[in-house]
Amino acid sequence: NIYRIIRSNFLGPAKRGLERMIKMGVCELFIRLDKPTPLMFRNYYIIDRYITLVKTYKPEKIESEVILFRATQNGSAQEYLGWDKYIDNIKIIPVKAAHISILEREENKVIVQAEMKKVLNSIK
Repeated sequence: NIYRIIRSNFLGPAKRGLERMIKMGVCELFIRLDKPTPLMFRNYYIIDRYITLVKTYKPEKIESEVILFRATQNGSAQEYLGWDKYIDNIKIIPVKAAHISILEREENKVIVQAEMKKVLNSIK
């Protein structure tokens, strides 16, 4: 049915865009009036702002050395897991584990603690 195609592909997004504009306008009005934003709009506003920030955030390069505790069972072919876009000086410490279980084994805790002590002692 052609109406269903038009409704789902054109009218749905247009309606959502209009709803967004209205909700954001209401929130902006309350903010400018220095009044509490109604809860039904407040949560929407916070989430919308958060999504906008995430989409537009451009991190700067980190100039200091960064330690990457790299799980050996992560399946990624990227050596630095994408962090090399933001960091030039990465020290990799391989840890025998999957990402989610990296601190479950006692020997891994010892490795991480030893490296952290080195870093903290170098700051003193």
